[in-house]
Amino acid sequence: MKKLVFGFILKTALVFAALYISVSFVSVAEKLSRARRDYAELTEALAAQRQENDELRDMVENGITDDYIIKKARSYGYVLPDETIYADIFGK
Repeated sequence: MKKLVFGFILKTALVFAALYISVSFVSVAEKLSRARRDYAELTEALAAQRQENDELRDMVENGITDDYIIKKARSYGYVLPDETIYADIFGK
């Protein structure tokens, strides 16, 4: 009888241990996936920042050009005098 009780306790403990390991594995896999996503986002942000730094370094070395001023002004919605603006009212 003691052997049966001991066997049952051992099997139950093994099942709980297997469940615990499975849950732990899923948790670690989720954290790893999240870390990989964060790494990809940060790598992309780093590349964009490096490109901007290169542009700024070029401006410092060569001076600010008219093309840069026009590009920046257009990014804020400004237009040149005598330019005609067309709006797409159909959303295409």
